[in-house]
Amino acid sequence: MRPPHLDEEEVLMALDDTLTMCAAGRVDGHRCPFCPDVELACALEEGWVKVQCPSCGLKFEGLAG
Repeated sequence: MRPPHLDEEEVLMALDDTLTMCAAGRVDGHRCPFCPDVELACALEEGWVKVQCPSCGLKFEGLAG
């Protein structure tokens, strides 16, 4: 899920730094690029990065690489 006004490429661009840090194992303290006062729920499980915003519903899952 993503904010309705953005396409998938824009979401990936907005999450670029967060995804890079999560893939490196730093999953705490990231803020949603669309809800700046909300912390993202991030996880790295068996090489899979998961990022979700509890406020706007932004969600990303993908292979860390």
